[in-house]
Amino acid sequence: MPLLIVILEVLGCLGFGALTLRACGVLSRLSPFERLTWSFAIGFGVTGWLVFFLGWSGCLSQWPLGGLLVIGCACLAALLSGPKPLQWPALTRLDWLGIALIAVVFLFDLTEALSPPADADSLAYHFATPKRLLQIGALDFVPRAVDGAAPLLVQMTYVPALGLGGEKALMLWTMLSGWGAGALIFTTARRFVSRGWAMLIALLVLTTPAVIYGGGTGQVEVRATLFVLVAALCVAEAAKTSLARYALIAGLMAGFYAGTKYLGLLFVVSAGVVLLLSAFSSGRAVRHAAVFSVGAILAGFQWYFWNWLHSGDPIFPFLVGRLGIGDVSLWPADYQKWFESGFFDVERAVPSSVWWLFAYPVKATFAGAPEFESARTGLGPFLALVAPLALLGAYQVRQRLLTSPLVILMAIGILFYVLWFLTGSSQRIRHLVPIYALIVIPMATAAVRYSSEHGLKTLLSTIVGVTLVIQLAGHAVYSANYTRYVLGAETREAFLHRNITAFDLVDWVNRNLDQADQLFTTQRQLIYFLAVPVLYGHQYLDARVDLRAEAAPDRLLAQLRKQAVTHVMLAHGMAGAERVLSPVDLIWEPLKKAACMTLLYSGEFTNITSRALAVRDGRFVAEIYVLRESCRL
Repeated sequence: MPLLIVILEVLGCLGFGALTLRACGVLSRLSPFERLTWSFAIGFGVTGWLVFFLGWSGCLSQWPLGGLLVIGCACLAALLSGPKPLQWPALTRLDWLGIALIAVVFLFDLTEALSPPADADSLAYHFATPKRLLQIGALDFVPRAVDGAAPLLVQMTYVPALGLGGEKALMLWTMLSGWGAGALIFTTARRFVSRGWAMLIALLVLTTPAVIYGGGTGQVEVRATLFVLVAALCVAEAAKTSLARYALIAGLMAGFYAGTKYLGLLFVVSAGVVLLLSAFSSGRAVRHAAVFSVGAILAGFQWYFWNWLHSGDPIFPFLVGRLGIGDVSLWPADYQKWFESGFFDVERAVPSSVWWLFAYPVKATFAGAPEFESARTGLGPFLALVAPLALLGAYQVRQRLLTSPLVILMAIGILFYVLWFLTGSSQRIRHLVPIYALIVIPMATAAVRYSSEHGLKTLLSTIVGVTLVIQLAGHAVYSANYTRYVLGAETREAFLHRNITAFDLVDWVNRNLDQADQLFTTQRQLIYFLAVPVLYGHQYLDARVDLRAEAAPDRLLAQLRKQAVTHVMLAHGMAGAERVLSPVDLIWEPLKKAACMTLLYSGEFTNITSRALAVRDGRFVAEIYVLRESCRL
């Protein structure tokens, strides 16, 4: 059943996408494989867009979700009636090499898809949010920064998979949607290079460390590549053909990215500016900009409207308290300052200056900082190694460079990077994954063409070979954890205990608490598995329960009661046999001493700092308390 549900959702996406392309008059202009990859990319966005409205109307249950996918499948008639037949030309040795390597990577990814979820971000909200929405049957507003009141279009595509096929379908769907991005990279690269080289370019991206890390999880960056690539290609086609239909699709896809992540707003600006500049020569700049804007607003407005409806701030909490915008009871002004200083400052390792704008890619590649997540993600060595050949290739065709669609892809990617870096966003490398293909495809194409014309094929092959060997080795190490589970006799529970910090707490909570309780916890990696209502507390992200060191105990207790919290899960570090209490830990001590909290459970655990390498570092104690109905502080 999980596999059937995933197939149904894939076909539904293809149907919705094909219908959109046909309605825009673009489907017949695409090659057979492009019709499939573009249809899936657009249909992926349309599916998430439509599920939002099912949630808004309180219809997140099996029959409406199943009906939505069936309607999408019915739309497949638009794809099947395409005029161009699918052809299978003879395969070369390079093609066979690409196919063999793709099969290896697919098997690596399949082991993760057949394993239970273990990524902390996914368990905290990418998967936990769809699960919660299915339990209540509707959308709800969570006034928490970053992962609560945020655009959730991609997560909405997880709802049908989880609601109809369960956890196994959810994991298969995340894998296949990530591979949909890989297929789109292939068909895009195929426009400019041979089939074999297009497969190798797709492999270079699919085996990039940041893609390996997030591709099989609920993280959205890899799947956002679907929106970015089609939008950029449509900007290039709009410049080439002067047809507004491409500007419309570009706007829709940019809007889907904005509906996926706040950073998508920067992509809307990037794609819109390049579209505007590229249309000046044809005199259609205003028309294309207007059509693009309509598409972007239509595709991306709903989550911003949802936030505004519930908080008065469309990009909650960034505008609360400014110019009279937003509900300050949800996010006080002093909390916004605390959030900016305590959250974003630790997300940036280098200043947002012009110097570091150019130096960041070098540092992130060769001397990454912890703030970049360099210990577990990265963009690999390919761009650094291929840059000389790519620059020589670009110089060789410098006279016709501005007319190339590859320059438009590159320009959108570079402009997004500039905006991302200079606006002071989080400097985590994985946030660049959606635009990574916009840089790799032009650079790889330039290198392939230059090396072919100047007898440097061996050099380029060595660069690609070295990169793939390094990245495939990393992929094999990463997948070993999941291969052990899939091919061994390990149970699901044993896998989860081995891979998720303090998973024993889940067993205790699910046995001893019920739906009438509400658990307050800071252990985000457990939320998806907890079978009781949960309020996730964070020192910087949620003002409903103020965890700042200076928070008054009576106010803390009042906030917990206002949120109907009945139990509290706390954790503190250890040094030897002694407790180590942080400033956040200390704010609970007055409540304990006044007997406002009664200890029910205490256990000692070890942090799992790397699942792939089975690294455990640092011990801590977790405790579960019940809140008393009355006490005197």
